[in-house]
Amino acid sequence: MNSLDSRLASGLRDLVDGEPLSAAPTEQILRRGVRARRRRTAAIVGASCAVLAVGVVAGTALTTQPAAPDRPALVAEAPTPRLELVAAITASENVSYRVKATVTFNKSHGDTRAPDSSYTSEGAFDPATTTGYSRFDGVEQQRLVDGVLYTHTMGGQFVRESGRTERLAFDPHVLDGALSGSADRERLFEVLRQSDAKITKKGDRAYHFEATTKSDPGTGPATVRLVGDVTVDAEGRVRTLRYEWRMTGRTTAEPPTEFTREVRVNMEFSGYGAPVTVEPPADVVTG
Repeated sequence: MNSLDSRLASGLRDLVDGEPLSAAPTEQILRRGVRARRRRTAAIVGASCAVLAVGVVAGTALTTQPAAPDRPALVAEAPTPRLELVAAITASENVSYRVKATVTFNKSHGDTRAPDSSYTSEGAFDPATTTGYSRFDGVEQQRLVDGVLYTHTMGGQFVRESGRTERLAFDPHVLDGALSGSADRERLFEVLRQSDAKITKKGDRAYHFEATTKSDPGTGPATVRLVGDVTVDAEGRVRTLRYEWRMTGRTTAEPPTEFTREVRVNMEFSGYGAPVTVEPPADVVTG
């Protein structure tokens, strides 16, 4: 398993190992996630730009080289579904957007299966001004104004976090995961760009991806399967992203028991390029 697959499995394992939505209040998880996020750098665009640049340079070389009189003209190959999807992901980055997301997860152990737990999130973000906001289950949780992050507390106040925050994740419960089956758009894009997923084209602007890896969540060896779909709008940007992550395995402890963990994520993007205006909250305390 490559390091990206390992981070994916690790983050999702963290999500479903605990009792869904019961480990810590949203406020506490948000604060913990904010601190963890500052320890990571989102350097994602370079890899895709390099891939696309190689394709552009290769295409230019083919079209500018003088053809030998006794050789047939070279015809550029059609872009693969992977390159088309990478191009859509690149076009969706570094531009403002709005997002709505639903995350549903559950787990089973032997004959016991926990009921589904889910939450919704929505918000907007402009990377040019480092400004945005997020709501979870309809309740405002974060405001980001010129890189200054304000986190909503249960008492109704906002806490001003120290330091500078570069982006928002629209996911209160798994902010510290690498991807964690979450509504963290940049991490999701990173997996689609870099993983060994099989990507096929389903239509004019629709793509399907599948990937299977091995993992060991600590209870026993397991198989992880990631399956999903992406649609692209008329401007070439990601419109929807839906996927299911499923881990199945068998414990090594006696008696051996089968276990399953599942996460389903639906995301809808809109408002690319639209202004995102957020005012600093009036009632603020220092974090």
